[in-house]
Amino acid sequence: MIGESWDCFYDENYTYQWDDGKLSIFDGENCLYVLEYPTDKWYVNGNNARLENGIFYGASVMNGYAQPDTCFMFAYDLENEKLLWRSADQTYNSMNFLVKGDVIFCGYGFTAEDDYLYQLDKNTGEVIDRLPLKKMPDLMAVKDDRLYVHTYSYDYVIGIILN
Repeated sequence: MIGESWDCFYDENYTYQWDDGKLSIFDGENCLYVLEYPTDKWYVNGNNARLENGIFYGASVMNGYAQPDTCFMFAYDLENEKLLWRSADQTYNSMNFLVKGDVIFCGYGFTAEDDYLYQLDKNTGEVIDRLPLKKMPDLMAVKDDRLYVHTYSYDYVIGIILN
């Protein structure tokens, strides 16, 4: 997900626009959905969203050391206005996440805390696996069967196999 600013960002299919605490999702000129986050704890930092088959995948992140109810991912059914799942706390604060097949790649870490690359089940939010890293994962990209992970001072290239 690459965007022009923190208030407006896009992916290959949709444009996401923040306005007054609400996220509007556009398909070209048409506004398809307006999503209000359920609590003030659900704070989105930057361009962290994906809409796929009517399901909105997003994240809530806060800067700072680990706290309850922070740094998690979620899936929200926009048609039925229903939260489908929410991942465990401290599974996400990287600059982006990636969805490949039924897997979400995301990361978490902070000063004096453990740093991990996570694989979450896209349908449940459960942790499939986690890989310890030397530094917090900042930015990720996938090309073919490789996951590229950039951290503050290291770059990782990880082979991936998706079913």
